[in-house]
Amino acid sequence: MFRQNSRLKHWLELLPTEVLRGRLSRKIAFWIFSGLVVIEIIILLPSYTRREQELLSNLEQSGMATLKPWVNLPWDSLSTETVSNIQNSLVFDHRLYGAVVISSTGQVIATFGKSPNLKVSDLDDSPITRSLHTNDLIYDVAWSPSAFDIEQYTVIASFDASEVKAEKNEYLWRIIGLIVLICLTVTLVTMLSLRPLVLRPIAQLRLDLQRVGLAINQDQPQPPLTTHTIRRQDELGEVVATFHLMVSQIYQAIQERKQVEYQLQELNENLSNTLTDLKAAQTSLVEAEKMAALGNLVAGVAHEINTPIGTSITVASTLNDETTVFLEAAQSGQLKRSVLNRYIEVAQTSAKLINSNLDRAGQLIQSFKQVAVDQSHESVRTFNLKDYLEDIGTSLQPQIKRSGHHLEIQGEDDIVLTLDPGIFAQIITNLVTNSIKHAYPHDNCGTLKLEITTAQDQVILEYCDDGCGVPSQCLSKIFDPFFTTARHLGGTGLGLHIVYNIVVQSLNGTIKVNSQENNGSQFIITFPLSSSVSLQHSEPEHSNT
Repeated sequence: MFRQNSRLKHWLELLPTEVLRGRLSRKIAFWIFSGLVVIEIIILLPSYTRREQELLSNLEQSGMATLKPWVNLPWDSLSTETVSNIQNSLVFDHRLYGAVVISSTGQVIATFGKSPNLKVSDLDDSPITRSLHTNDLIYDVAWSPSAFDIEQYTVIASFDASEVKAEKNEYLWRIIGLIVLICLTVTLVTMLSLRPLVLRPIAQLRLDLQRVGLAINQDQPQPPLTTHTIRRQDELGEVVATFHLMVSQIYQAIQERKQVEYQLQELNENLSNTLTDLKAAQTSLVEAEKMAALGNLVAGVAHEINTPIGTSITVASTLNDETTVFLEAAQSGQLKRSVLNRYIEVAQTSAKLINSNLDRAGQLIQSFKQVAVDQSHESVRTFNLKDYLEDIGTSLQPQIKRSGHHLEIQGEDDIVLTLDPGIFAQIITNLVTNSIKHAYPHDNCGTLKLEITTAQDQVILEYCDDGCGVPSQCLSKIFDPFFTTARHLGGTGLGLHIVYNIVVQSLNGTIKVNSQENNGSQFIITFPLSSSVSLQHSEPEHSNT
């Protein structure tokens, strides 16, 4: 039963509809058929022309044979009646319409039937002149004397060529039928030969390509390939073998890609976790750096306040001792003018010293309180930029003074901003601390300058020192996080990174550094002036930036 079904399937595949089912099959069949048609036309067209010439030649020969007895009559010695009787007695070809005999001088000697369309004036120098006209139904022939085997007459005859045309058409249709039959037969045989050799393997290859493409698209394993049954030692076999190799390599590459993607996914997860930890650590370090700066500020201010407070305590103790002496003298009745004058002098001096030292301490405490609160809490308020920078300088003065440096603050007095002032406290504190730590090795002392100006709706804050400068190879990395040249001294590399982030993110500004070795460093901070107003105005303009 299986064999019968296989044979039936095989014979069904030989049907023309099956052979020409594919687009490639139809294209191949079309070009084979067209090529054969052109070849057959080239081969058989001359035979059609020869057949036409043979038929017309037979018509000429038959007509000439029947005309010769009539043309050879002695026309000069016969009467018209005799010519007519002889003409009636002669038997002409039934396809002959008529004929004319013309002398060498062009005079018509005899005629019968329908006169030919071909005239004497149409004749050329050839022995025979032919003309097929009237839709190939009438055929005129003119014979010269030499062609008709006569000495002096030219004969022009007109024939019925309808039979010739019919035979030509019949012959043409036979040729067309033969061409079609040959072309169809050769095309079908060729296609039947190409089907198992080329077309079926190509169809299998296309089906395998579709299966492989669908499997790859749906991320499925490699499907079974029908072309595995093809075992051939020709170009198509090489194509199939190359296809199998390509599929194998593709699936191997897919497996490798999946493995790499899995590894990359794990690596990305690890990197994501590492980045999260790094950001958390960086945030912690930044906060620690801020608090360390604030701690240094507290220590410096505490040390600076200790001097006026200690002086006030000493003076108060001296005043207390003098007051005790004065009271004892008054109670014992031994109070003298000299004792009273001394007490008054000491009291005045002590009050003056206590008042000046406590006022100095109060100023330090007030500046420190404002700067410390601004630096540790985010709050937006309106403030004068230069006055606030001077408060920052006052808070930093203990640290600057202890290291032997001098801070100068210059610039315009009428710049008012509505911002978080703690931003500037952090910027100036980090810049000053950076200069103290890095710009003056070997306990050298120098001058730190801070200047503010405005230009083209921009606030320009310029900070510079006259220290050792920054090496050229370090300038491009100076704002990078954790970059420091003094890690052995406890540097974290976050001070200038914090300054950069504050300027760019909080102030929407820019910061650049200019420095040469042994010529100091200059930091230029530029940010929009949109929040600044003049102090000459009665009401400052408030805006959120």
